[in-house]
Amino acid sequence: MQKRQDEHENHLLKKTEEMQGDILTVHERLDELEKPLQKNTRKLQETKYETSIITQWQEDDEFFVSTKAAEIVSKMVETNNLVIVTGHSGSGKSAIIQHIALQYRRRGWIVNPVYSFKEIHETCKSKNFETDSHIFVFNDPIGKESYDEMSYNEWIILKKYLIVQM
Repeated sequence: MQKRQDEHENHLLKKTEEMQGDILTVHERLDELEKPLQKNTRKLQETKYETSIITQWQEDDEFFVSTKAAEIVSKMVETNNLVIVTGHSGSGKSAIIQHIALQYRRRGWIVNPVYSFKEIHETCKSKNFETDSHIFVFNDPIGKESYDEMSYNEWIILKKYLIVQM
């Protein structure tokens, strides 16, 4: 009797292991099928203008050399909804944020290069916005070479809405 029960348990264990292997195979296949869908979805949400900007970033990224600052910013992006990168002119701020944005894009995230706080606000209000799969890249938000009071005032007005939406 015990022998039969052991055989039955071994048979069930073997079948369970086979099923786990089959489930793993199905998950791997689903992951393969999802990748093109993610790319197609992202392409539908990118304008030609955004695609051309990202293409330029990709060309520039071929010469990117990672630094300690880039690693720190990358870790901050993983755990924060908003990361502001500051530094002197020519210190690599844009290269770092564009490099990180491209990494997220390869993971299926939607990357939006933006030029005003209003663009971020409008995107966040749209029905296509997903908080866990969007990354905004905003170079020089309150002025490139000098302080831009109009941009700063726009930030003050929209700040409370953006913080709630993100």
